[in-house]
Amino acid sequence: MKKTFLLALLGSLILSCQKSVDSSADIVPKVASVKSTDGHLSLSDGFYFDIQNPELDGLADIFANDHYMLTGIKNGTSKTATSIAIDIDQQLGIEEYELTIDEQISLKGGSYAATSMGLVSILQLLDEQQQLPKISIKDKPENGYRSLMIDLARGWHDIGVLKEIITLCKWYKINYLHLHLTDDQSFTFPSTAFPALVTKDRSFTLEGLKELNEYAHDRGVTLVPEIDVPGHSTQFIRKMPDLFGIGDPKKNSYTISMGKEVVYEALNTIIDEIADVFKYSPYIHIGGDEAFFTGMEDDPETLAYMKNNNIPNLDELFRHFLVRLNDMVRSNGKQTIVWAGFGEEGEIEIPKNIITMLWESQYYDPQQLIDDGFQVINASFKPLYVVNNRKWEADHIYSNWNLRRWESWGSPEPNNGVEVIDKNNQLMGATMCVWEQNQINQIHRLRERLPAMVEHLWFGDANELTDFKKRLANTDKKLTRLLKPFEVHVTGKNYPEMTEGNFYEHL
Repeated sequence: MKKTFLLALLGSLILSCQKSVDSSADIVPKVASVKSTDGHLSLSDGFYFDIQNPELDGLADIFANDHYMLTGIKNGTSKTATSIAIDIDQQLGIEEYELTIDEQISLKGGSYAATSMGLVSILQLLDEQQQLPKISIKDKPENGYRSLMIDLARGWHDIGVLKEIITLCKWYKINYLHLHLTDDQSFTFPSTAFPALVTKDRSFTLEGLKELNEYAHDRGVTLVPEIDVPGHSTQFIRKMPDLFGIGDPKKNSYTISMGKEVVYEALNTIIDEIADVFKYSPYIHIGGDEAFFTGMEDDPETLAYMKNNNIPNLDELFRHFLVRLNDMVRSNGKQTIVWAGFGEEGEIEIPKNIITMLWESQYYDPQQLIDDGFQVINASFKPLYVVNNRKWEADHIYSNWNLRRWESWGSPEPNNGVEVIDKNNQLMGATMCVWEQNQINQIHRLRERLPAMVEHLWFGDANELTDFKKRLANTDKKLTRLLKPFEVHVTGKNYPEMTEGNFYEHL
């Protein structure tokens, strides 16, 4: 009898342990720690917020609006309405939150953004009967930089579309939305100091960008601006050749002059303007890749500048350029990000406070870059690029990529272009890069790919594809209701199945 009792007790303990970590919570990305108990809490009688820190006041209206978009039910409180208590607990990490759903709801975050992410988890848990599982969650990401980059210079996006993309980022706990504002095709930043640069009908207004920054910030997403120099700068040279071009701009219509003091003065002004608009961003991305030196080798102004500054060659001039722009960014209290573009060897030292967004390893091996003291963001071309017909499916991203893995776009030898580096603290996170895409198709392209990436950044080396796809099916269905609160029913016409195609595809 004693043996039977012990076996029963052991069985009870095993069941209890199994229940304490419940992977069935349909949240993406997967939470770090979750314990569930029996029962549910209903929101059918409405809810009200008990806001214990005034900094969080704006979250109540955002949550109520999202709840309405998901359910079609406007919140009305009764005597039995559910209390949602939210607070900031500075003992928690900056992106850490603790959520308890029992007879009421209690949520504490380490910051405004962390609390916002906790509210997203509540919405992801809510079922169609307005019920929430009774559950206790402690959650935080393993990596602090989780980003999506949108190419606005080659593919114009309206403010309304960017707000939809911000909703997508918030829904999957992407904390940075990186805006590629300039390239050869257009200059979308509304510079007041140099209005001639601004591309007609393909640029924002200052008011529009400032309002978009507030909209993103209110939802826990930070906008990171990019001005792409010295390469990818055809707009600078075409619009203002006397200022930004070399002596004969026809010799190089792609890379701005790095050998004129007036160019540095102009760029300093533009960076000041960008810093003012994107006040919440701790970063400014300055491009820094694919700079071509054709025509500069015999350009009198460039040669004179190099002589006056003791710069021995054009490769060193490029490094000098990055150092000067880094000083401009840092004078605005922000940190510089560049694309991989500078090499390992050079006389002029690249400051270690410049963050490298590494999309391939031809310029600088990622392990060596980290060993040399640089912080790195993984932007591996394969599979994190979404460009033309090079778009890898969510299953491939989830199953084959992780934060420490790079795969070249050309897959050269050795190792078929694949490099996996050691775990280290210099890896900040990763970004998915969307190039040359039509705004009509963006959500379709990203709604599964983006969460496949962020699952690795939040939870670590994720490896449960079946479980991920189950959770994603639930969150993706709700995302549709958040973005498109209507249904389209078509009769009398058959549409072809939507497939991924090349650049000129139609929805």
